[in-house]
Amino acid sequence: MRGLIPDGFLTMRQAAAKLAAAMYSGMPDRAIVQSVRELGLDVADGTALDDAVSEIWAAVDRGKLNLFLIGARREAPLKFPPELSKGIPLFRSPRSRHRCRGLIEAR
Repeated sequence: MRGLIPDGFLTMRQAAAKLAAAMYSGMPDRAIVQSVRELGLDVADGTALDDAVSEIWAAVDRGKLNLFLIGARREAPLKFPPELSKGIPLFRSPRSRHRCRGLIEAR
């Protein structure tokens, strides 16, 4: 998928992972996350990622971040107005972010 993403853009998943790391840096892992990691599994904190996705959408709604869409033909990213994304509930759902093909402009 990396070859599909133009320079200067992040997928929603990439942006959420970076933001979650910044939001929760220095804080201990939640007990459930820590217990699963002790089993030797590499897991992410879903709640932290959900919080980060919510913050990203809030920034998009305030005009602080721009949302773009890109197709499989690798055409130029198309700016997508936040008002249109509000009409697509699964598009904004934190749990469906892996299906979302929206791009966030890296600033």
